[in-house]
Amino acid sequence: MNFSFDIQLTGLNESKEKVIKDQKKVLWLAMHKMWALMLNRVPVDTGHLKSSIHIDPKSQGFNTYTIATGVKYAVDIEYGTSPHHINLVDLKSWSRRKLGDENLAGAVQQKIAEKGTDAQVFFRNSIAEVKTVWLPLYWAKVQAQQ
Repeated sequence: MNFSFDIQLTGLNESKEKVIKDQKKVLWLAMHKMWALMLNRVPVDTGHLKSSIHIDPKSQGFNTYTIATGVKYAVDIEYGTSPHHINLVDLKSWSRRKLGDENLAGAVQQKIAEKGTDAQVFFRNSIAEVKTVWLPLYWAKVQAQQ
């Protein structure tokens, strides 16, 4: 005994296109929020790191986005560093800007030589907040607009 069924479904292509469009909108909202959070959280000395944080592409409707910095030391800021030697001259200008006294550079140099630098987590915290807080909110918002 054989049974044969033929089911004709209509509207699947339209539904699929709507889901993809919604996903792209949510992705854009989430990535733009992540970028904004990073800009608010990044530690600022000269402002070079903050001004280098960018999102690409800069508009909605893509499947992939990249948030990146244009400076190599961003990883050292995000994760901290192990103990290492740093030039005292460089630390004097930093100490003058950040601490108001270049004479503190020697103490900072010694601390870095002994303990490294602490992580200043701006990137990972922004990702975590978007994943846990904003992504569900954006998905609900987009779904409610149907």
